[in-house]
Amino acid sequence: QINILSPKIIAGTLLWRDLIEKEGVGSVKYFVTENPLAGLGAVTNKGITIYWQPNNDINSQLLNLKTVLQNEQPQEYVDLRYGERVYWK
Repeated sequence: QINILSPKIIAGTLLWRDLIEKEGVGSVKYFVTENPLAGLGAVTNKGITIYWQPNNDINSQLLNLKTVLQNEQPQEYVDLRYGERVYWK
């Protein structure tokens, strides 16, 4: 009878799913997390996982994602959890 994920994280996750699909990044197959405080991962139909932090500004993370995808073609993941530092492989 305890909440594993807070309502804020659930709402942010649904918003994130809608935004990346709307922006043409891909559709989300499922989400993964080991610890919600460390962020979540969205596994897309394009074979990459997008790691993001629901407690940070979602719009700036989306902008960082779009910038990376315009200049690079990640094969495995894009990690947006660390503010302006974006990692991809």
